[in-house]
Amino acid sequence: MESMTGFGTSSTRLSGFLVTASARSVNHRGFSVNLRFPREMPDLEAEAYELARSLFRRGRIDAALSVEPEGPGGAVPEPDRAAAEAYLKAALEMEAGLGIPSGFTVKDLMKLPEVLRVANPARNSELREAARGTVRRALEELHASRLREGAALEEFFRESLDTLAAGVAPIEAAHGDRVRAVYEKNRKRVEELLGESEADPARFVQEIAMMADRLDISEECRRLMHHVREAGSVLGERECGMRLGFLVQEMHRELNTMGSKVADSEAVHRVIGLKEIVGGMKEQSANVQ
Repeated sequence: MESMTGFGTSSTRLSGFLVTASARSVNHRGFSVNLRFPREMPDLEAEAYELARSLFRRGRIDAALSVEPEGPGGAVPEPDRAAAEAYLKAALEMEAGLGIPSGFTVKDLMKLPEVLRVANPARNSELREAARGTVRRALEELHASRLREGAALEEFFRESLDTLAAGVAPIEAAHGDRVRAVYEKNRKRVEELLGESEADPARFVQEIAMMADRLDISEECRRLMHHVREAGSVLGERECGMRLGFLVQEMHRELNTMGSKVADSEAVHRVIGLKEIVGGMKEQSANVQ
């Protein structure tokens, strides 16, 4: 079993740059990948998407990559002479046209956009390779994180299914006695009402038997246990989220029917307890791949 939620990160230092990649995922009905990579590295985006598609089947995957200069001795900004000359020319033209001295200095130039540029990391083959490996490690760590959470979820589901199975048996066993008690109570009541009447008592007894039969929950218990066993058999599969969600929904349906048939407070309390267990399973099944 694999969860659809998890997180992975990785970082590398090389050539005065810090390369950082992060990847996280949340539940999603299908498969979706959202990448935030430097625009100078579009090929790495394509590779990251293919890797994510090979690792995951469901979930929304968000991955980010940053390549930043690190420390004063790292990537040293280099002047862009063409940009500086263009700014200076514009300043001199404005000064001449307006008759206003600008007092334009090199310090002013250095503050303007694109005048000082850090070397493009995309042109460094070693740095690109480091970025590629960093992204791969982040996605693999995300996969490992999802598997760890999936193992914990599988344990939760197995414990819940065991508790559910153990809780059904006493409800079904006691309900037989309850149905017989309802039958006897109604039969006596009918006999009292009939008295010396010439009405056919057999017909009334038949109606009472049919009423008692409508209260029987043995069929619901049988179907519920079938769903419990089926759910247990799919837990070990890699992609079981949708199937598990359907089975949990069917369990909830059977318990609703049982709840409408049982009448005494003890049975109602037991059914409510089982519905709470199924409710927890329903919530967690949305996180399973």
